[in-house]
Amino acid sequence: MGYTLFYIDDYLYYLCSHIRIFSDEYSENMRDMGVFEISAHRGIPKLAPENTIPSLLLALRSEADYIEFDVHRTLDGKLVVIHDSSLRRTTNGSGIVEFLPYKYLRRLDAGFWFSDRFRGTHIPLLHEALELLSPWPKRIIIDIKSRNATTKILDVVSEFGIENKVIIASRIISELLVAKEKADSIQRMLISETIPDAMKMANLIEPNIVAPTRKDSVWERDIEYAHEQGIRINIGIINDPIEASIFSKIGADILTTDNAYLLAKVRKIGLQRKTFKNMEKPLSNSLFCL
Repeated sequence: MGYTLFYIDDYLYYLCSHIRIFSDEYSENMRDMGVFEISAHRGIPKLAPENTIPSLLLALRSEADYIEFDVHRTLDGKLVVIHDSSLRRTTNGSGIVEFLPYKYLRRLDAGFWFSDRFRGTHIPLLHEALELLSPWPKRIIIDIKSRNATTKILDVVSEFGIENKVIIASRIISELLVAKEKADSIQRMLISETIPDAMKMANLIEPNIVAPTRKDSVWERDIEYAHEQGIRINIGIINDPIEASIFSKIGADILTTDNAYLLAKVRKIGLQRKTFKNMEKPLSNSLFCL
């Protein structure tokens, strides 16, 4: 199918009409928020099927600072944008991505499960995703899900000449070591259950960013320690304004979200609160719209 922006305004209207996020309690809690960056997790999966071109297009329209997506390697060595190792959850196919040729994957529908609007959406190649994203100023986080994929990924990144805006992410240590060896100038993000677990590997991998997967394990002292080592912290998945407030207050640098539009509004209001924090009367409640 041809990907245009024809459906985006409808979805922005939907988003606008379904979000009433700032009561007095919420907005007061955001008064002393820190400044954070926003990472669009698999595009905007609240509004379009994850890890597809429509989802990445929506992320481009948002105020996200980063656009994140996942990459697997197929049986014949192609690099495809999909999160799960299995096809079952997000396509009409079955089987394991790494055990199947790209010719089979290309025929699958990766959008029908989300809504009829996206029926016929295919699993994109890494090359297609970067062709879409590379002309824009947003940074790109490529989460590597397959072993023995990093070298080819780096080749594609080099082809587009975007080494300065790409971050190679993974929980697979060997893939991050390949990235360090072959392209040390490209930033690396280590995904780990907790910050202390990641810091144990820091000397080996030398990550620029650490992304703990257990939000309940994140403590301010661990963030401070990572900052002392020159490492930034990316917390996800944050889809709630209060969680965004809490994690930004304790020093998180990046918040990863399924709805970058919502977090952009949270950030904007937080900055307004900081600007007007000495005012006697807080800013009035309203329905904030895009």
